[in-house]
Amino acid sequence: MEKFKPNTYIELFNPAKNNYFPIRILENTENGYKALILENGKEINVYDYQLKTYGYRNIWINEKILNGLKFKKNGLEYKLNDILLFEGLIGNLKSIDHPFYLFEFSSKHLGFAILNKDELKDFKSDYEKIKYNDNEQTIKEKYTFSSDINDVFTKLTETKSNKFDYDLFDKIIVENK
Repeated sequence: MEKFKPNTYIELFNPAKNNYFPIRILENTENGYKALILENGKEINVYDYQLKTYGYRNIWINEKILNGLKFKKNGLEYKLNDILLFEGLIGNLKSIDHPFYLFEFSSKHLGFAILNKDELKDFKSDYEKIKYNDNEQTIKEKYTFSSDINDVFTKLTETKSNKFDYDLFDKIIVENK
């Protein structure tokens, strides 16, 4: 079972309503976690049994949340001051001999590279060298790739701690659910 750190966002499964609802882990307890339900502000206990039996899911990085954080999009780049997220999307386009379709397209999503402004030039040159059919992506070893919104929140609080706090993140998660 994965161990969550304080201020980690996940969605718990509610079997009564057959849906997921967002929470923020506040602290670890002896057999689970104390958490905050983001939609109503109530504190609850979440037990390891609940997580194993009913499940949870991570909250992924998406454009709505990034817009709520005031990131500006330019192609595959999302920029906020000195922080840059680059969407690692690669594709393959090949010609086919079908009478109705001329090309077949397939793609892979590597996640979002979390970069500082000064790493962008080196990253772009490495990104252009990626081959679609390679199973080993050496770029993932050199740069931090993630699809989890918690990694973005951690980066923002490390660099801009006076502008961003978890109350703001709570509000953005609820608004963009």
